[in-house]
Amino acid sequence: MFTAWLSRLPVGALLDALRFDSGPPLFYLIEKPFVFAAESLGLSDNVLRIPAFIAVLAASVIGLMFRGRAERRCYVALAAASPFFLLYSAEARAYGLLLLLDAGVFLLLLRGPETRRRLFAGALWTAAALSTHYLALIFVASAAAVLLVRRRWRSLAALAAGAVTFAPWIPLLLRQPVEATGWIREGALASASGFASALGGAGRLAPNFGVWIPGLLVGAGAIAGLAAAWTVWRARDPDTRAAVSVVFLTLGALVAASWIRPAAFAGRSEMAVLGVWVWALASAAGTARRARWAVGAVLAVSACTTALVIATPPPRPSAPVAVEALARRVRPADRVIAGAPFYLPARLAADRGQLTARLEAYPSELAMHPGWFLERAPPVAETAAVERTLRSGAGTDARGRTYLLLHPSQLSRELARALTSQGVARELVRTPDVLLIEWIASPVAGRASDLSRDGEQGHPE
Repeated sequence: MFTAWLSRLPVGALLDALRFDSGPPLFYLIEKPFVFAAESLGLSDNVLRIPAFIAVLAASVIGLMFRGRAERRCYVALAAASPFFLLYSAEARAYGLLLLLDAGVFLLLLRGPETRRRLFAGALWTAAALSTHYLALIFVASAAAVLLVRRRWRSLAALAAGAVTFAPWIPLLLRQPVEATGWIREGALASASGFASALGGAGRLAPNFGVWIPGLLVGAGAIAGLAAAWTVWRARDPDTRAAVSVVFLTLGALVAASWIRPAAFAGRSEMAVLGVWVWALASAAGTARRARWAVGAVLAVSACTTALVIATPPPRPSAPVAVEALARRVRPADRVIAGAPFYLPARLAADRGQLTARLEAYPSELAMHPGWFLERAPPVAETAAVERTLRSGAGTDARGRTYLLLHPSQLSRELARALTSQGVARELVRTPDVLLIEWIASPVAGRASDLSRDGEQGHPE
């Protein structure tokens, strides 16, 4: 939904929105023609998944570049069995593209001959990676450290040339609000163990995928990942060791950076290095017998995890369902006050003309960054602002009504008191994660407890 909302904006508005939300613009610019096709041809927003699918598919066939048959087979098998390759190939986010670009930077600059063509291509891929996601910053810094140790000066210069293109975004990065990553709440140990498990084929998948991986499988993945790293390192191939170094420097730097500001998110951050890691495993398997056993263990864990992913029904988020149902109910004279996580789908529906009522965010700052929010009750000042809005009747006429679409935890006593003191408030829907209130201006004052009397339990529809 965030990709659809942001990518459909004019370029100027898109760049302006990125000052407060998400990362660099390349992925969203790539998505613009797909959003245009979806809206102009009446297609599903699922077409927005195509760029990520193509990127992960391309990353999955990189292994065909190996000269040895064993290496090619190992790479393609590891990519095909990976739950991360599978899930992020279907998510309309930048991580699939980041996977491909970072792998390309490694293959072009950290191994092979330093020809002019490879150096020029490596600089372009570096610039593209940095323009796709902020995680590429740590990856590029790790790659620079490895190039420095290996004294590949021309490759280091090409990497630096590509990194220069990111300079205009540095001020925006420095001004990104701390709250933008405040939803990352895992400790360093949890991140490190999650990363190790992901390298072994399991990991802790992001909650939005709705897949629970048993602890035994997560532990098996961590053991397989660390064992594979040890055997690959012992293969003593300089290029393979460079790959392992980049992988662990990147993930280690993410864990270290989290002591200053939340940065590491096991189940997602690994996409910055997963292509390089699979290449290292396949490369070592072609020359070392021990590495083949390690690759076999990673393949077994990956296959079990992917089987769980396939067997788990995809989650059906309630927020877009609730917004769709509300859009059928409201009229242009009405007003909708939407809280997190409902504001983003409501904003997209309003921009597309599907939600005809006037839309406001609760809290108001959510309008600046619809893509992220913290799970906390809005401040008292925001409740007072809602009360003033209700008192003034702004945005509605005599026939209009106000609808509040919130998470039940957002209905504080202060907000309930404000609603019932200014008019008649009635719960239309209350579920564990959806609360829809209809408010009508009236000189008759109610009580806060009235909100719980007329509620209709059940599905938002």
